[in-house]
Amino acid sequence: MAQMRTRTLIIAVACLLVAVAAVVLALPLKTVPYQATETYYETETKKEAYVDREPYATEEMQQKSEVLHDGSTIMVPYGIIIPFSVDKPGVKVAGRFEYELPVSFYLYSHTGRIVYEQLGTSAKFEVDVPEGKYRARFSESVKWDEEIYIYLELTWTAPEQVTRYRDVTKYREVPVEVPREKTVTKYRKTSIWEWLLGDEQ
Repeated sequence: MAQMRTRTLIIAVACLLVAVAAVVLALPLKTVPYQATETYYETETKKEAYVDREPYATEEMQQKSEVLHDGSTIMVPYGIIIPFSVDKPGVKVAGRFEYELPVSFYLYSHTGRIVYEQLGTSAKFEVDVPEGKYRARFSESVKWDEEIYIYLELTWTAPEQVTRYRDVTKYREVPVEVPREKTVTKYRKTSIWEWLLGDEQ
């Protein structure tokens, strides 16, 4: 009977020791290293294209004009005479007139030659004239002391410096975040069982 108790006690103690050992071996008591991959970011620069409007100077032919007469004038017996001079090539004399009766419009050169003529109550005209002196004459032989509207101008083209704008592609450096990966050593707690069996990951 005593032997039986002793055996039972030994078995119980052995089971207890095994259970305690199993619990101890299962506890995360061992610190082991392991390799892990981490993502980090680096700041780099890259070229970025953009469009900028850039001024530039260029020479272009521009329309020019000189007004010789613009307004209403009382018609007189000898007519309305407007003298003018042309001192450059490529000039035109242009204009219009309006009157209640037919008007005789003559353009005379400095020699008295008729360069252009126009008859009517109203008219528009444009005449090429070389360099020289001229007289524009508007006359009417029936009714005077009435207002006649006259517009007369010289027109020509001449080169002129002007500012224009153009789209230009330029580049600038801009910062960007670039992902990178690195392998680092970390540590974790593991059980004796895992450590002994080599399952450290």
